[in-house]
Amino acid sequence: MTPDDLIDTIIGALEACHGVRPATPLIGEPAVWWPRDTRKYAVDLHSAIVQIRIVATAMPLPPLLEQVAADIRPLLAGTPWEDAELRLVVTELDSVAVTGSAARNESPPSGPGSPESPAPDTTHESAAPRQDQEKS
Repeated sequence: MTPDDLIDTIIGALEACHGVRPATPLIGEPAVWWPRDTRKYAVDLHSAIVQIRIVATAMPLPPLLEQVAADIRPLLAGTPWEDAELRLVVTELDSVAVTGSAARNESPPSGPGSPESPAPDTTHESAAPRQDQEKS
């Protein structure tokens, strides 16, 4: 397996893990001009260390990171990195991890009572016009 193939496999596993996503370089727009998939910049393969930068979208972190490591470690078997230290670096804590609201890439809930729905109008005005609205 080539290093690029392993990185693709790791990225796929990260995207299948609930509560994390690969940390990518900060760019304003989707950059089609970048030389490769920006998610690949989240993974560094060195002879002694496999370092993966992630964004956490769920909490608590310790069991989340244990699950990610358990999902990634078998992918290294049979590669030059099977004995390498696996280092997971949480570079960002997404607000969804704290607030519990929908992630940026997911559709927010809609309908009555959802955070995106306007609050119901609780003011009740009489059908009669106010004095300042009456015609002279």
